Amino acid sequence: VATGFIGRLADILPRAKLLGAGVAMWALSTLLTGLAKDFGQAILCRLAAGVANCAGYPVALALLCDHFETEELSTAMGFYHAGSALGGLLGLAVGGSLVTSAGWRSAFLLLGA
Repeated sequence: VATGFIGRLADILPRAKLLGAGVAMWALSTLLTGLAKDFGQAILCRLAAGVANCAGYPVALALLCDHFETEELSTAMGFYHAGSALGGLLGLAVGGSLVTSAGWRSAFLLLGA
C-alpha cells in the first residue's frame, strides 16, 4: 500500500537519502521487534518495517534508471533482482537457523543491529 506513496516521494526527494532513510527505519523497526514486550508491539514494529521496506523497491529501481544507460539497464536490474532473490533465500536459511538455536528474538536483534 505504501509503495506508491513512497515511489511518489522518490520523484520529489533525493532518492539516495530516501533509500537510506528506509534502510534506517527498517533496521530500527526490526531491532524494536526483537525488543517487543508483547504481540501487539511486535505487530506494530513489523508494520513499520513493511512500510520502510517499501522504500527499497521503487527507489532502488529509480536509482538504477538514474545511473545506468538504457543499454545497460536490463543487466543492472537483472543483478538487482537476482540479489534480492538470493538475499531472500539466505535470509530464510540464516533466520531459521537463528530461531532454532537462539530463539525468535535473536533474528530480529541481529538483523536490526
